[in-house]
Amino acid sequence: MRRASEADEANRAYGARRTGVARRTGGEDGEGVPREVAGFARKSGKVFEGRGGLAVLVAVTLALLTAALAVVQWVVLPDEVVSHVSLSGEVNGTAPKWLFVAATAGFGLFGSAWFGFAREKVGLVIAAVGAVAGVIDLALNLPFS
Repeated sequence: MRRASEADEANRAYGARRTGVARRTGGEDGEGVPREVAGFARKSGKVFEGRGGLAVLVAVTLALLTAALAVVQWVVLPDEVVSHVSLSGEVNGTAPKWLFVAATAGFGLFGSAWFGFAREKVGLVIAAVGAVAGVIDLALNLPFS
């Protein structure tokens, strides 16, 4: 007997009627998309679906954390903050304080709003990046202030 080709195996696994065509899925996240791709779409989509209150709580908490971090940065950091340090620990680049505060707060608040309204994982990641960048900015500049 001959060994089945990969296309035949895929057809058997996905229940396709014609040779070489995988069965399509239906529904919101996989309309007309092969099952392999629809599975990927489910993993990269929304967070806390059906739990609107929890998603809003997480978004508001991230926004408040980002705003508090921006206030701490503005109060604690000097007018010129360190933007680059050499391997030997010497400062070789500075920037105005407002630039770092605006960048970290902007990322955090934008990501929090995106996550709060759309519940997309990308918004959650952007909010986390803003918060982590603010913490790194404080940690880098406190020894030099």
